[in-house]
Amino acid sequence: MMRTNTLGKKIIAAITIALFPHFECGAEIYQWTDDSGATHFSEKKPENIIAEEISEALKDKINIIEADKKLNIESYKVPGRKKIEKVIVKIELVDYQLSTELRKIIRSKVKLIYRAYVQWFGWDRKPSRPIKIKIFGRYADFETYQQGQRGGHVTNRSHYSPARNEVVMLGTEFSDTTLKVLFHECSHAIFHMQVTSGAKWVNEGLAEVFESVKPNGKGVKALFDKAWTEIIKHQLREGSLRTFREYYEYTKQ
Repeated sequence: MMRTNTLGKKIIAAITIALFPHFECGAEIYQWTDDSGATHFSEKKPENIIAEEISEALKDKINIIEADKKLNIESYKVPGRKKIEKVIVKIELVDYQLSTELRKIIRSKVKLIYRAYVQWFGWDRKPSRPIKIKIFGRYADFETYQQGQRGGHVTNRSHYSPARNEVVMLGTEFSDTTLKVLFHECSHAIFHMQVTSGAKWVNEGLAEVFESVKPNGKGVKALFDKAWTEIIKHQLREGSLRTFREYYEYTKQ
């Protein structure tokens, strides 16, 4: 679920329509307004609340993507002069070795991602907690650790655990590709600091973007995977995906 008058408007101000895949045909989307006047969307029908099912109405809207328009989001920054405090990145290794150089790369990039959340979306300038990363060298330990969580669900993939507020990884030889996986999960950790029940498509869309970012002066610049971007553009053109802008425009009608 997501409130459009807070995080949603900031996302719209910062990111053009080519960024997020938000709606898959066939899914039910519910819209409702709370007592404060805030509009909400959810893939699940809320209990004890009158909500409108709007997926058909969204299908009727025009779905256009400007394929040649360049995306420029590094120029947007939330106003304010207060210093952005660097997020603390805690790396715990379990039977795994990580070079000093890689530690520096990981810490530097995660701090950069947090800075982007502050500058683009108005996240708190003072992080509410550290970003914890736990890397296991042996699969057996990786599996046992997950079984200790409530529910005991086990996956063989690296992931962010909301229950523990930490990124859990199976040790690997870090390359550009595997580092992107780590930064993807760290984005989820940062997102969860302030949005505990955000829409999955926003959370995942942001994590995709933050797999590849670099410093740009005092700001942050996003680097996009061209192949991924072209797939998204194609899906938007054919109507199998919807943009956040369409949700936002629908609420103004």
